[in-house]
Amino acid sequence: MRFLRYAIIALGPCYAPLSAALAQQAVQQRLDEARTLVGKHDYDAAIEQLRQARDAAGDADRARVDNALGWTLFTAGDAKGAQQQLEQAQRQAERSADADLKTRIANNLGVVLFSQGELEKARAQFEGPAARGSDLAIRYLGLIDEQVQANRVNELISEGIYARRALMFEAATEAYTKALELAPRNPRALEYRGYANYRLGRLDAALPDLERSRELDPANINTVINLLKVHCKARNGAAAERVAADARNLLLENMAVVQSDRELREVCGRDLARLLP
Repeated sequence: MRFLRYAIIALGPCYAPLSAALAQQAVQQRLDEARTLVGKHDYDAAIEQLRQARDAAGDADRARVDNALGWTLFTAGDAKGAQQQLEQAQRQAERSADADLKTRIANNLGVVLFSQGELEKARAQFEGPAARGSDLAIRYLGLIDEQVQANRVNELISEGIYARRALMFEAATEAYTKALELAPRNPRALEYRGYANYRLGRLDAALPDLERSRELDPANINTVINLLKVHCKARNGAAAERVAADARNLLLENMAVVQSDRELREVCGRDLARLLP
């Protein structure tokens, strides 16, 4: 009995690591199977494999499985579910010594947040200690800066549009000018500022903005219409004819828009019939 008791005691410490190793092997097998399924775009089956892997995973593996599950959910189009899973993975990995895993989780979570427009939350992930300095983090921080600037440009353009609709053309030009300080090649801001200056009677200021906008976006019929207005207002028939000739096909394709513009009819008068194809 003494031998048997000691034998059980002796086997005890060996049995637990063996079970842990087998469990870890089973988890890895399911991770591999899930990766193969993702490669075949069978996301539902991959997600099921990963959920089963999570049920079998010990504390050491759970963050790794949650990370894989989160990224698979994102790949399958479930960004919200992916975010929740990756946030859970991040909590699980807090006490882990696996720096590479922490970096992957932070980068994955940053990408998911970026995809949802959560730019500052994404920035926090990429600038955090886990992901900071990684190639992916550096690349996405640049994208975030670009998107933040683009958002600000759009906000300023919207302010200008609001002012223009209220017939506050001076305020509109100020908003568009601020937008162009951030994005000098933005054709919308150039067109809108050109039109606002036209309404203010500043034809010399309106013309270069509209010409530049047309260079950047030659398919915009509104820019052509506004150029015709400026030249008609300045009584520069030859310049108006050149614009109309250059944009003949565009005018033909958008004849209903052109003919419905009352302001164009009023400022060009009888000359409009000669300008249109």
